[in-house]
This record gives sequence, C-alpha cells and structure tokens, in this order.
Amino acid sequence: MTALTARQRSLAGLPAVIAAVICLSTGSTVVRKIDAPGITIACLRSLFAALIWQALLAAQGRHITWTSIRRIGPAGAFFGINIAAFFAAITQTSIANAEFIGALSPILVLPAGAMLFKEPIPWKALPWGLGAVIGVSLVLFNAPASGRSSWRGNLLVVMAVILWVSYLLAAKHARREGGVDVVEFMATSTLVAGLVLLPIVVVQGRLDDVPAHGWPWLILLTLVNGIVAHGLLVVAQRRVPIGTTSMLQVAQPALAVMWAYIVLDESIEPLQAVGMTVVVASLGVFTYAVTRSAPDAAAGPAGDDIGEVNAPAR
Repeated sequence: MTALTARQRSLAGLPAVIAAVICLSTGSTVVRKIDAPGITIACLRSLFAALIWQALLAAQGRHITWTSIRRIGPAGAFFGINIAAFFAAITQTSIANAEFIGALSPILVLPAGAMLFKEPIPWKALPWGLGAVIGVSLVLFNAPASGRSSWRGNLLVVMAVILWVSYLLAAKHARREGGVDVVEFMATSTLVAGLVLLPIVVVQGRLDDVPAHGWPWLILLTLVNGIVAHGLLVVAQRRVPIGTTSMLQVAQPALAVMWAYIVLDESIEPLQAVGMTVVVASLGVFTYAVTRSAPDAAAGPAGDDIGEVNAPAR
C-alpha cells in the first residue's frame, strides 16, 4: 500500500515537471522577442523576480538577512552573470547552438562536484557524455549559412555554461552549509543577481534599452521562467524522484529549438537535426547512468538544486 501511494504521488507530480520543462524551454525565444541587450534583460528580469520572491518570503513572515546574503551571495552573483552571458548569446547566435551547447553543463558538473564535494564519478556515464559532445559538434558545424549563428555568440554560451556550473556549486555549498530553503534562496539569489548587474547597466546607459513592445515579453519571461518554472520544480521535487526530473529536462533544448522554429522561423539543417537527436539520446542515457549510480542524491535539502542541472539558468 505504501509503495502504491508513493507511485501515485510520483505520477501526480509528473505534470508539474513537464510544465516546468515547457516553461523553461520558452526562455530563449522570449529573450529574442524582447529585442534588448542581454545584460539589460538579465538585470531587469532578476530584479523583477526578486520582488516577487521577496513578497512570497514576506507572506511567510520572513525577510532576507545579512546572514543569508553572505551565504547565498556568491551563488547569486554567478547566477546574474550567467544569465547575462546566456541572454547576450541568444542575440548573437542561433537558439539551436545556444541551447545545445548549454545542454553540456552536466558533463562539467560531475568532475567539479568530485573535486569540491568528494562526490563519486559515475565512470559508466562518461562515454555517453562524449556522445553528447559529438552531437553538439554536428549542431555547430552544420548551421545554416544564412542563419544568425556566430562563434562569438557560441563562446558566450560556453562562458554561460561555466558560470552556470559555478552557480550550481556555490548554491550546493550554501544549501548544505546554511540549511537555506528554496524561497529564501531564490529571494536572495535573484536580488544579488540583479544588484550585481545593475551598476554595469547604469554605467553603460542601457537601463532604458527595452523597447515598448519588449516589456510584455520581459514580464512574461520573469513570471514564466523566473517564478512559475522554479515553483513547479520545487513542487515536483517533493513527489518525483530527482532522476525522473533530470531525465525529463533532457528534452528542454529540443523544445527550445521547436519554439524558435515556430515563433522565430529559425531553420534547421538535416545534419543539425541528427546532432540534436544524438545529444538528447546521449544526455538521456548519461543522466540515467548518473542517477542510477547515486540513487540517494535526491534525499534531503541538498537535492533541491540538482533538478536544474541539465540546462542553463533562465
């Protein structure tokens, strides 16, 4: 009876995971529709999200403390610079390139986690990581000649991936050492992210660079990606095994490319489609092998940040 109840709870949480993945997959297309510099979008999106998370924290009778800022601040700084780099990359390269380079972040998380947290490396998963790299290479080197793909944008995505891994490691440290819950973590990290970027945006004179038609898209990005997606993942983490969540998130880059094709008319070459299939399949097996080798990773408060390993922050 207990096993049946657990299975029912897991199935009940699956719609939340699927909805969260769909929400996150829209981010790249929405950023492109805002039609503003990436750093401006990242700064305003972080500050707007921070206001909402602050309200949620206040509704619980709590507020941000200097202790939480000290613990979570480094993660927040990495978070802000990461999304600034990723949003800037979206304006300079194709969404296919950005999403599938970003999908390689789990491959970097494993050795970093081993070095900093003494976590075991699932060696059986690594060959599948190589398959994902080969798939991304097919995506990059077969981009349409008439598309907006650029190596400068691709390098910005690589920078964003490194910053995302740094964010995950700093977040894990903060959650383990400080016992911080999700609402406090998000309220603090988004505020720090916005404040880190704000002086740069002001000095560059880009605070008002969002055109009139871009504001509804910016608000949509804040609500859908900054609040709803994260909230759904929090709900799902209490019911769905972290391995299931991670496996479902493997589909996020492919969904993002689908939105770009439908909304932005971005074209996809046949060999790129092959590469995308290789990436999704390889990362699926890679994630399965990782979660199988560490079945207890989702238990406890430290598991809350693992479910978002498979894609850059939004």
